Amino acid sequence: LAGTYQSMRQYSEAQRIIERGLASFPEKAVEFQLSKLDVAFDRGDTQTCRAILDSVPAGFNPNGMISYYRFQVAYLDRDWAEATRVVDSAKGLAPEGYVVPFAFLYGQIARALHDTEKARAAFADARKLLEETARKRPDSPNVIVYMALSDAALGKKEDAIREGKEAMAKRPIAKDAFTGPGFATFLAMIYAWAGEKDPAIEQLASVAMLPNGPTPGALQKNADWDDLRGDPRFEKLVEKVVAASK
Repeated sequence: LAGTYQSMRQYSEAQRIIERGLASFPEKAVEFQLSKLDVAFDRGDTQTCRAILDSVPAGFNPNGMISYYRFQVAYLDRDWAEATRVVDSAKGLAPEGYVVPFAFLYGQIARALHDTEKARAAFADARKLLEETARKRPDSPNVIVYMALSDAALGKKEDAIREGKEAMAKRPIAKDAFTGPGFATFLAMIYAWAGEKDPAIEQLASVAMLPNGPTPGALQKNADWDDLRGDPRFEKLVEKVVAASK
C-alpha cells in the first residue's frame, strides 16, 4: 500500500502507512526504514535519506544494496567526492542484484563533471561489461537501458535511441503500468544524453504525470537531467511534477 501511494506521488500517505508498519511490525524495522528512504529519495530529501542510512545496522549491506543507496544519495546531492568514495569502497562487494557496472557509475560522475575523456573511458568499459551481461540476460530491459545510456554518452546516437526504444518495448506501459513508466522515462534521458533535446522533452512530457514516472527529486536535482536544464519546457514539466506531489 505504501508503495502504491509512493508510485502515485502521494508521499504523505505513503509515509503514514510506513509509520504504521514500523509500529506494527518492529521486527521488520530495517525494511520499513528503507521504504521510508525510498520516499525521501523520490522527494529529493537527501538529509532524511542520510539519517536513515546512518541508522542501518553495521554490516547490513546485502549484495551492496546500502552502498548503492549511498551512491545514489551522494549523486543526487552532487557530492562527487563522496559518490566516488562509495564506489571505490564497494568494489569488493558481490555485484549480484544489480546490472549497473561500477564503470558506469564512474562514468556518470565524470559526465556530470564534464570530464569528457574520463567519462568516455568509463562508459566504454561499462559497455563491454554490459555486453557480457546481455549475453546472460538477453531479455533484460534493465541491461539494454544502461547499454543505451552508455552508447549515448559515447556519441553513438542511433544505437542508443534504438536500444532505448527496444527496452521500452519490452515493458510497454499498456501492459506494465508499474515498471513501464520508468523505461519510458529512461528513453527521455537517452534522448537528452544523445543531444536530442526536442524528442527528450516530448518523451518526458508523455510520462511526466503517470504513476511511477519521473520523481520530483530526480527532476529537480539529478545531474543526469542537466542537458535539459534551462529549457523553459523542461522547467515547466518540473514545476508540474512538483506541484502534483503531495
